[in-house]
Amino acid sequence: MWTKKILGQDKNYAILLTSIFLIFGIINMAHHELWRDEIQAWLLARDSSSPIALMRNIKYEGHQGLWHLYLFPFTRLTKSPNMMKPLHMLIACLCVYLFVRYSPFNRIQKALFTFGYFMFYEYSVICRNYAIGVLLLFVFCVLFPKRHSNFPILGFILFLTAHTSVHALILVISIGLGVVIDFIISHKFPSKIKLALGVFLILAGIITSVIQLNPPADSGWAVAWKTNLDFRHVRASLGIISNVLD
Repeated sequence: MWTKKILGQDKNYAILLTSIFLIFGIINMAHHELWRDEIQAWLLARDSSSPIALMRNIKYEGHQGLWHLYLFPFTRLTKSPNMMKPLHMLIACLCVYLFVRYSPFNRIQKALFTFGYFMFYEYSVICRNYAIGVLLLFVFCVLFPKRHSNFPILGFILFLTAHTSVHALILVISIGLGVVIDFIISHKFPSKIKLALGVFLILAGIITSVIQLNPPADSGWAVAWKTNLDFRHVRASLGIISNVLD
């Protein structure tokens, strides 16, 4: 019990910190005016006649469709985009609870993360598609210790995560490879059926995500995938990093 309290893994601390986060998060949320890129997702969900039509309508967005699908049923309850605020705050609170409840850090570190810029503003107040990806990654981390028995569930979580953002897709590819390598190194594998189903879900998530991200020919900001190695783009990317450091 003493060790659990030092690590901050007791449930009461998680509930307390999440409650404080929610109270101050509501205050932050009340002073936030929705930006154009936030409202865009709501309008697409609201004005699409069905989930299938919604998936067709987001082809120019440069993002996968899970966030839009999450919003879709709520656009049938109200026309106001302000509905996104409590929906997004709910995701943020779940992120905080899972992190505080299950991560191996001490209480001070957990509090610093909870009220840091990203969790307290970027992934709570700003209603974008990134926080739902963070939530799914946290769920994956919570279930990871039982990966051998729950591998299909982990595969489904990574399937959903791949449809949240480009950044999450990159992580899904890395995590998927890491899990397979872990199985090989440890010589501990799930049953053949669970292994096949989990791998299938991960690959399906990656492939369908890439298909969604493929820009249409008439896209104004992205016209094609770049699959060849072009050192001009490498230098340009490195130049951005050096300019930031300067």
